[in-house]
Amino acid sequence: DVNTLEKDAASALQLNEIGRVKVSLDSAIALDGYDSNRTTGAFIVIDRLTNGTVGAGMIIAQPVLPHGSTGQHGKQAHVSTEERAMRFGQQPATVLFSGLSGAGKSTLAYAVERKLFDMGRAVYVLDGQNLRHDLNKGLPQDRAGRTENWRRAAHVARQFNEAGLLTLAAFVAPDAEGREQAKALIGKERLVTVYVQASPLACRERDPQGLYAAAGDNIPGESFPFDVPLDADLVIDTQSTSVDEGVKQVLDVLRQRGAI
Repeated sequence: DVNTLEKDAASALQLNEIGRVKVSLDSAIALDGYDSNRTTGAFIVIDRLTNGTVGAGMIIAQPVLPHGSTGQHGKQAHVSTEERAMRFGQQPATVLFSGLSGAGKSTLAYAVERKLFDMGRAVYVLDGQNLRHDLNKGLPQDRAGRTENWRRAAHVARQFNEAGLLTLAAFVAPDAEGREQAKALIGKERLVTVYVQASPLACRERDPQGLYAAAGDNIPGESFPFDVPLDADLVIDTQSTSVDEGVKQVLDVLRQRGAI
């Protein structure tokens, strides 16, 4: 009611009346909320028999952000994720390198970082082992602790993506459900999962952190289950694939995704 501003249910609108309605179309169209764009956020209704304009309206819609973003950068931010992508000449993405301890996750992640950086890309490695010295200090090395290690880091990766960066995350990430939760958090269009594969024997022989030599009860795949990423976007067997070839394969996936 334009006179009292009260809202009442109605089955029809008469001349000069105002209402909030849901409109169904027989084909998809591009649109924006009126608050975001007054051109693509407004419309008119035309009688197809008389060609007369019988109504006009404004569209109520939330802004649509790319790559599954929900705009957590902050409502008061003056620089959008799209602007950052244009500045860096890339689309933000997170690559999760998941695998057993000693499989070669960090080795591959840092090699990919070097290559991307030399290509002029804005990129950073989140190493699960390094984060245990500060952000994730005190977390146990068991299945739950390693799952939590990646869960927390996924929030950091998401913020890095909001800043326009390519993020390379090297984590055991043993729990399939935990990986799915991280995918939902970061955005399935932004997250690339790479399963870094190596046999338990090869990992034990490499033992870069002395984990196997310590013979503790915190060895992924032995002391507790490691859920193999069956839906990984890429599988790299580090026993048969060189680091350089692995880097090439990761870059190919990023190109296919349109990230670089």
